[in-house]
Amino acid sequence: MKSPVMICGFKRPEALCRVLDAVRDAGVTKVYLVLDAPRPNREDDLSGYNECVRIFDSINWQCEVKRNYAESNMGCGRRMTSGISWVFEHEDRAIILEDDCVPHPSFFRFCDELLERYKDDGRVGMIAAECEHFHKNRMDFYGDSYYFDRMCLVWGWATWARAWKLHDPLLNAVDRMVETNAMLNIFHKRRYVQQWTKNIMKIKSGQKNTWAAAWATTLYRENMLVAHSVANPVVNIGQGESSREGMRPAAFLSPGESNRIAEEIAFPLQHPVTMIPNYECEQLCLRDTLYRSPWRKMLSNPCLAIRRFWENVCG
Repeated sequence: MKSPVMICGFKRPEALCRVLDAVRDAGVTKVYLVLDAPRPNREDDLSGYNECVRIFDSINWQCEVKRNYAESNMGCGRRMTSGISWVFEHEDRAIILEDDCVPHPSFFRFCDELLERYKDDGRVGMIAAECEHFHKNRMDFYGDSYYFDRMCLVWGWATWARAWKLHDPLLNAVDRMVETNAMLNIFHKRRYVQQWTKNIMKIKSGQKNTWAAAWATTLYRENMLVAHSVANPVVNIGQGESSREGMRPAAFLSPGESNRIAEEIAFPLQHPVTMIPNYECEQLCLRDTLYRSPWRKMLSNPCLAIRRFWENVCG
């Protein structure tokens, strides 16, 4: 493994152990460890945080370790952004995992090879584990190991310092993007643009503390491509009621998505012959994942949707 790996945690030691085991089994030789601090007056945060520190301190395989622990609670958005920026003060590329994204060992080799292949290609902004796994039953990828689109999915991903230096966490360009209706050129449907505008304005105003939407907006602004694995080499184990801020709750998941198994990526990789973004994959992602309608959310998990409606409306 040539590429360093950043792992970001908070207070979930059981999940963190599984991620760290996968990193060790892949033979990673340099790791960057990032932790957010406990929230004030939250004993459950403190106990979980202390256990995560102990787990990070127990790393015993031969590797270089760098640590960056927050002095006070920053929240998911600021902590991830600052952690990634810290890594790229030292590296020109990195693989990034949150504490609930458990990868198959082949995921690291996949990222390693593509990080090298596209290191100087400004058209490519990031490499992603394929989160839209239901696409495989609907589409023919013609034997390719990965495809390109413009959807930013961060359940296991990698990028370069050259791309991250363009990141605009304060969303300074958003007003102009909304004014010129630029996102219609990517989303193609006005209801998706309207949903994106509503969400991104909440993030810009500080109503929501998340980081991935700002990073996705950077990729949109720069018209950068994302290389997605056709296999599903990362499984997210942090969904549902205990998920961190910014994570999709169970009502947003497709049937069977929360208990799927990480798949192995076959090597040698079969590279696509073109870098044309896959429009059909983009539309499936927007419809079924990023901007799922209330009806689709309810149909994916009706029991949870009904329970949340009852709690919110009926008290």
